[in-house]
Amino acid sequence: MPRYIERKFQNQVLPIDGQEYERCHFKDCVFTYHGAQHFLIDGGDMDGCRLEVHGEAANTIAALAALCKTPLVDSVKGLLAGPLADVFKELSD
Repeated sequence: MPRYIERKFQNQVLPIDGQEYERCHFKDCVFTYHGAQHFLIDGGDMDGCRLEVHGEAANTIAALAALCKTPLVDSVKGLLAGPLADVFKELSD
């Protein structure tokens, strides 16, 4: 797995799948995620960056969105609540 430590990236399209970015600095970058491999983004900062999802990742998001319009909505909420609970708590602090 490629590993980048304390690197600076600007105006680049960067894959997330199978990458490790530690304490890196990103400015005006586009992150692409296909949902095919584990990744790590730890520390550092981002300014003006955005995320694009494709392939399996986009399919998963579309499937979960569609399931939220069915009686399975509570199952989807429960599925996401565990992994995302701590993240949303940190964002609100």
